[in-house]
Amino acid sequence: MPPRRIAVCLEATPKQAFASALDWPGWCRAGRDEDAALKALASYAKPPVLSAPSGGSPVWPGGWTTRYAARRIAWHVLEHAWEMQDRTQH
Repeated sequence: MPPRRIAVCLEATPKQAFASALDWPGWCRAGRDEDAALKALASYAKPPVLSAPSGGSPVWPGGWTTRYAARRIAWHVLEHAWEMQDRTQH
């Protein structure tokens, strides 16, 4: 399969540069210059999550199992919902 082109936005300052994939919100990386930022972004181009169904083992070595991650993320969302509900009632 040939490499796929992805539209990227580069933002550079004198000390740091940021590369962001335009069609993938949240997929961005930083580097000392534009080339380093692009290389950092490209190194995350093939996430193992999308390559095969999960067998329940951690996606990243030493990371959370899929089941634990789903439970923790769901709890986090629920906690924020409760916090927003409390703010509207007071």
